[in-house]
Amino acid sequence: MSATPAPIKLKGIVYDKKPVKVALVKDKKYSWCQCGASKKQPFCDHSHREYNAKISDPAKHIKSYKFTVDESKEYHLCNCKQTRKPPFCDGIHKEKFIQDLKI
Repeated sequence: MSATPAPIKLKGIVYDKKPVKVALVKDKKYSWCQCGASKKQPFCDHSHREYNAKISDPAKHIKSYKFTVDESKEYHLCNCKQTRKPPFCDGIHKEKFIQDLKI
């Protein structure tokens, strides 16, 4: 007897299967897209509002992720939207469940 794996719960729409390198400025305020629908990836353009309008449970709504950095330099930001260390890439995009997605 084989068990059926539980479905993977995605956090937001997978925009890309690899991170994006972005030059960020120390202490500047940024807003990272968590929903995956922004036209200004990897940054938020408030597309999550349309996404949230389709979801009746406010506890499941997605918001932008506001952040600053302590040092001006290039960072790898997550574009699969599944990171456990938002907004930064943690390598989860390499997992089979993401690589197997058709985007």
